[in-house]
Amino acid sequence: KDTNGNPPPKAFKPQVEPSGVAMTVVNGNGTDGSAGKAGTALMTWGYPVTVSTTPAPSFTFQQNSVYYRPKDRAAAQDVAAILGASQTHPMTPTYAAYASGGLVVVIGKSFTGTLAHQPPSNAASGRLPDDITRDPTVYRDVFAAAHVNFRMLYPTVRQSVSTLQTMLGSPDSGTSVRTYNIKDAGGGSNSAYAYWWFNGTPGAYWGIEETRFTKAPILADSDQQRKLDGRTYQFYFNGSHIHMIAFIWHGTAYWVQNTLRDDMSNEDMIAITRSLKPVR
Repeated sequence: KDTNGNPPPKAFKPQVEPSGVAMTVVNGNGTDGSAGKAGTALMTWGYPVTVSTTPAPSFTFQQNSVYYRPKDRAAAQDVAAILGASQTHPMTPTYAAYASGGLVVVIGKSFTGTLAHQPPSNAASGRLPDDITRDPTVYRDVFAAAHVNFRMLYPTVRQSVSTLQTMLGSPDSGTSVRTYNIKDAGGGSNSAYAYWWFNGTPGAYWGIEETRFTKAPILADSDQQRKLDGRTYQFYFNGSHIHMIAFIWHGTAYWVQNTLRDDMSNEDMIAITRSLKPVR
């Protein structure tokens, strides 16, 4: 109850299961990256989201607008409520051109980066992108073999075209992990480690880094935060693409970093980060 003795408001529950509601998110306010940030926020509810690279015909949208086909009216009402400051409209030919099916969500000036309703802690826990497979054993032994002075987490999913790389030309040559010490992390040696995957495109490597250096400069100035799975995830964007997702747990910083060209999709980045679990 609050200070006036009133019961807490009930958590918002969508009328339609989000995992079955596809949508295309479009920039309608002219702010760079706003469609990507809104799309990522909606993904945490479990919605399959595509962020359009083509903006709306104008940037004059004051409120968010959710365009729907007749069968998707209830789903549109859900999304409008979750976003807040939103209106729903029957689909028009202009916005039908953005997607052959599903909702089209135009992000207006009312979107500030925060949803009106946050997802439950288990939102989207059962849905993975098509190129991500749940596999709690494929990387466990590799991560368990590293010697560090903090509790390490490992990915319990695998991405279909990514290959874990072997370190070359370093003290860790022949292994898949680079361990090292960061003076500001404290606690002696092996206060950080990194793993890198090759995702099949020349020069495209993405990685996972974990360190006790929770004040690392790379973690400053996140673009967005979302609480999910009992963790507070920090999102760092490059335009509409997620370049990095980080969180701090038990005095250790963990982050998943995209390739230099952000070849990994936003959905993949979220799925991999959420999958991180203790090795033992």
